[in-house]
Amino acid sequence: MTGARRAAGVRRSWLATAVVALAAVGGCGGGSDKVEAVTLQARIDLVEAEVKTRIGPASCTSDGECRVLPMGALACGGASKFLPYSIRATDEAALAGLAADHRTLSAQKLAEQGAVGPCVALQVPAAYCDLTAPLSCKTR
Repeated sequence: MTGARRAAGVRRSWLATAVVALAAVGGCGGGSDKVEAVTLQARIDLVEAEVKTRIGPASCTSDGECRVLPMGALACGGASKFLPYSIRATDEAALAGLAADHRTLSAQKLAEQGAVGPCVALQVPAAYCDLTAPLSCKTR
């Protein structure tokens, strides 16, 4: 199985589990806008937690093993933050899929809120391997 196919399968199975959990949460309070907003935020939080779990300690031995992952969405476009990760023990395809899900959900939340903001793009930070113990990827 190719890496992309495996990542898609992992993403689908993880998302299926999350949807079941969220359906239980969403079914408790009827169909109010407040419940829908809470469930959307819960979905965003679940995806972000999965991303952080997959990134783990971001162990590295050199700067070449470190990357940044764009996360979230700004009202005017672009990522709202960047997380450092290491390519040593991370399935980059699965991580990219989860980041895309997070971006889509975040943009949906902004659209539902009618959010506006200054049209400034965040500068993509540089990733590096922090050589202090424990060795891990950081951003500057």
